Amino acid sequence: MMQAWGADTTEETFQSAGGLNIFLRSRRPEGKARAVVVICHGVNSHGGQYGWARSIS
Repeated sequence: MMQAWGADTTEETFQSAGGLNIFLRSRRPEGKARAVVVICHGVNSHGGQYGWARSIS
């Protein structure tokens, strides 16, 4: 299932020290942040699998 991301989500890329373009997606909470969650997923994984993180933001 594809995760629907709101307007407060940004997607961008940045270049690593080795010259690779790395994709980054960030989402800011609507209210005051209570914590920071960093997820670095691996092979055969995608950002849509982490929708549960919305409930703690």
